[in-house]
Amino acid sequence: MAQFDSAAALWDFGVRPIAVYGPHRLKDGSRDRAVGEVDITKVESIGNAFGEFNVEKYASLQPDVLVAGMYEKNKLW
Repeated sequence: MAQFDSAAALWDFGVRPIAVYGPHRLKDGSRDRAVGEVDITKVESIGNAFGEFNVEKYASLQPDVLVAGMYEKNKLW
């Protein structure tokens, strides 16, 4: 399970997340370029926008780990 940009990086290294969240699918159903080469037809969607995360669906998938970026204003850069 990974946030869209983390999923893209993992995918490049051969790691296949079971689900993604964050912007990954365009309105026409095609893959958003922000998710890189992730095959969005083979992963579950937990949410397709910033701030959208389906907790119930996440829990039902029982993932081993959730990979996401960390943002702390004025602390990381």
